[in-house]
Amino acid sequence: MVGIGTFDLPSYEIEVTPFLGEPLDGKEHTFSFDMTNVLNVWFIDANLHLWLDGKSSSAIIGQLIGHEEPELELSLVSNFKELDGSFHTFGNRRISSYGWVESSHGKLITNTSQEFTYNNLMTFQALGERQIVNKTIATNIKVIVEATTRIEVSSEVDDFFTLYLDFNAPMAVINVSNALNKNVSVVDSSGTFFSSLNNNQNAGGDDTITNTQQTYNYQSPQGCYSKQVKAINSALVSNSTETLCGNTS
Repeated sequence: MVGIGTFDLPSYEIEVTPFLGEPLDGKEHTFSFDMTNVLNVWFIDANLHLWLDGKSSSAIIGQLIGHEEPELELSLVSNFKELDGSFHTFGNRRISSYGWVESSHGKLITNTSQEFTYNNLMTFQALGERQIVNKTIATNIKVIVEATTRIEVSSEVDDFFTLYLDFNAPMAVINVSNALNKNVSVVDSSGTFFSSLNNNQNAGGDDTITNTQQTYNYQSPQGCYSKQVKAINSALVSNSTETLCGNTS
């Protein structure tokens, strides 16, 4: 049992459909990505996914209507008296863009937005020998594709990650809890799809015993899945799995 996300390296999707009007002009273009406010050790690679319109009788055209990219909102507030005090870090960024594409499906307008929020409070007590961390990370991604009279596709993904750590050095006692909640909803002509994931982990102990418990619950129209695991001193003491609503896929 390891921390949530230890073995999960997801691919992050960036919707570039609103920008299609530029690369469709027959000229050479470059897509580039950059990391900001981080150390220079990040390596970035990317795959460009293209969907071709074989039914179109003429060249596909498009145009970027609008793009908003405000500066990163970032703040760091510290308040200390000798070795006791706190650091509070907050960051927020929202990027949105929308544009149209004319294809065999008619004129489609794609509206996208991505928002990221980071909130971290680190507190030191007892002359710095007790450390408490409270962290939350939230993301929201929306994509809406509209035709002239109706919405063709609408999707939204929400991620919410929390981390709490309480470490008392003189007593060699530590308590850690972290959780990941993810909600996905997609609506198109074929119907509505949704899924929800709740992954919670709690761990604690001292220099003689450690206790870790984790619950994993997933729900979607295709089925539901639940798993509970408990370990003491790295030994698995319980492991149960069940389906809550029909068959899983």
